[in-house]
Amino acid sequence: MSVCRANKVAYQLDNGKVLFENISFSVNSNRIGLLGRNGIGKSLLLSLITGVNRPTKGHIKLTVSVAQYEQQPGEILSDQRTIVQYLGLEPVLLALERIAAGECSAELFEQVGDHWQIEKQLAQQLGALGLPQDIHSPCSQLSGGQLTRLRLWCLFRSRAGFLVLDEPSNHLDGMGKRWLLDEIRQFPGHILLVSHDRFLLREMEEIWELSQLGLTRYGGNYDVYEREKSLVVSAVERQLNELNQEKKRLKSQVQNSREKAEKRVAQGNRVRKAGGQSKLLLDYQKNSAEAALSARRKQDAAQAKQLATKKATLQSKQDALKTQTLALPERLSAKGRLLTVSRIRLPYGCGQEISVQLSGTDKLHVQGNNGCGKSSLLKVIAGALQPLSGEVRLGGSVSYLDQDFASLDGNTSVLDHLLDACPGMSETAARTRLAGAGLESDAVFKYVNQLSGGEKMKLAVLMVSYQPGERLLLLDEPDNHLDLDGKQVLADALKQYQGAFIMVSHDNDFVKACGVNKGITVADNKA
Repeated sequence: MSVCRANKVAYQLDNGKVLFENISFSVNSNRIGLLGRNGIGKSLLLSLITGVNRPTKGHIKLTVSVAQYEQQPGEILSDQRTIVQYLGLEPVLLALERIAAGECSAELFEQVGDHWQIEKQLAQQLGALGLPQDIHSPCSQLSGGQLTRLRLWCLFRSRAGFLVLDEPSNHLDGMGKRWLLDEIRQFPGHILLVSHDRFLLREMEEIWELSQLGLTRYGGNYDVYEREKSLVVSAVERQLNELNQEKKRLKSQVQNSREKAEKRVAQGNRVRKAGGQSKLLLDYQKNSAEAALSARRKQDAAQAKQLATKKATLQSKQDALKTQTLALPERLSAKGRLLTVSRIRLPYGCGQEISVQLSGTDKLHVQGNNGCGKSSLLKVIAGALQPLSGEVRLGGSVSYLDQDFASLDGNTSVLDHLLDACPGMSETAARTRLAGAGLESDAVFKYVNQLSGGEKMKLAVLMVSYQPGERLLLLDEPDNHLDLDGKQVLADALKQYQGAFIMVSHDNDFVKACGVNKGITVADNKA
């Protein structure tokens, strides 16, 4: 039974741009993954499904209740609600307090219901989630991963029959992702998951992809999608190659026909000058040749137009399917040691001593649970934090890219940012590198606050990697805001990068694709 149907849905932005149109689908499978490049309209499509926004054309019908997990926590971060208030259980606690004080009204007992041990049970449940067991803790003091788990835990225990999850794993560590996967498996209703996390997408029964071509459905999990998508891309490339060969053949054919026609005309002129044949016959032959030549030209023109139209269609399809590129600078391998970390203790998170050495083209992956101190380690290496003990020695400069893009100014243009960060880079070179990352033409004049998370990340990566001198890149979850294409683009660039980097990431597929050759695990204080 379908829990959601969409019929010829379209949405037009206030500036007149049509984001998508003629989208039809039916949610029948229990687990569906929705993919698409950053900015293509996935979150907006979810808002149409949940009724937050209305389509410009078409309609969407739900047959069950729906609940949504949004990427941004919104009001939870801006107020001082406690955990128990966020869960809506404060009235139960107040009723218990009044009963304990001697009140015996039926209304209070009805309010409590079966929740006589609610405070103890809730504290145990929060502890199992890795959250503070003090149920009166403000939500605003939770880490990104803790807040994510709390919001998802509430959602999975709601009475909704259809959950719409928009990037639920963005702030979760490996343990958090495994918890989320278990919750997805146990949920009895339907789930539509927007994610770029292959770990979760492999659990889906169908994959849908939203692109410039519309909504394409693939019958299987992410691995099936990847194989079928590869076949589609190869087929389009093959058809374009065949089309180019056909254009060459047509051009050669037209040239041969023109040469033959010119020879016949020249021969006719020679016969006319020589005389000896009826002028009436010669005129007939001339007119016949000219008519045949005119007809042939029309036929060739029509065929050329048909090929051009077909090529434009295939080219548009290839543009929608092709992967962008991100070119990082070539560097000579550094001689000697780039970094020596000797028995440091971090000011936050991990209590263990950490030692690590990097040189040349070493590519180090730092892993560990949320809150264990991975970001603190990068900040200590960058000099933004001081260790409690131990020593950090650098053999060159470092470029630090944090999760929140602190190096970016929202009121500065993309082009100015790159030129300011990279002395000596020409405007032409900057435009070329930005175009390779998908920021081309007038997009380079956009202010940073107009960019998507993925676009900000690509700009920031270019800024830190093209600064002069030998540099150690410090990358704190650089894949966090990227779509699947963006992840592949960045992974390819980092794999080819001839310098050294230290990277924090929870996506093992991404880490492997980056070509890391070293790894350390930062243990939390419980270890």
